[in-house]
Amino acid sequence: MASPDPTTALRPLADALGADVPDAPLTLDDVRRYLEQQVRRLLDRHPERLMHVLYRVDVDERAVMRLMAESPPGQLARDLAELLLQRHLQKLETRRRYRDAGDV
Repeated sequence: MASPDPTTALRPLADALGADVPDAPLTLDDVRRYLEQQVRRLLDRHPERLMHVLYRVDVDERAVMRLMAESPPGQLARDLAELLLQRHLQKLETRRRYRDAGDV
């Protein structure tokens, strides 16, 4: 799977989370940390909005519920951010495949 530019990949997620994308180029680890901060912010202040974002990005509801039940409190934001990122990257890859298939 060809990896998209992390900063470009972050933009739709940041928009969905109601956050600004940092100006500096980001690594995938930077994106993970950034998403974790934003998820933690929403968990603390607007959990219903976070659930809406997870739904819009089409994160598996069973996986979210499992994490909410099993993740230690300090780990939940990191785990949800990782689910969010992985689902988004999966969607980007699917779009790339269909776009490339049209070029054949």
